Amino acid sequence: MKASLLLWALTLPPLAGFFVARYLGTTLQRLLTEMCGTAERAEIWVRLVQLFLALGPTALALMRARDWRSLADGLDTLHAMASITVNGLLIVLTVLAWVLWRQIPKGWKDTP
Repeated sequence: MKASLLLWALTLPPLAGFFVARYLGTTLQRLLTEMCGTAERAEIWVRLVQLFLALGPTALALMRARDWRSLADGLDTLHAMASITVNGLLIVLTVLAWVLWRQIPKGWKDTP
């Protein structure tokens, strides 16, 4: 496998995480500001979520690095990396949604 292909494949997980973090940023900031009480408290949690979204898929990809030796074709490598990236993002987003869901009070109702 060429080193340039491996380098490009390794940029896919953090780049995808960055785009998902940017997409969720504004909404997550508002939600966490309401839950935390102040924008300063919410900001640390938003930044941690952004780091988790970038590092989660990257860590999962690096854990599977031993299996890449068998992927001789560049397309197979990119397919494997894309699959690992999506799985990593789903894991991080699932944990995030579960944690936020647990913070919602039991009797909470949205009134229009």
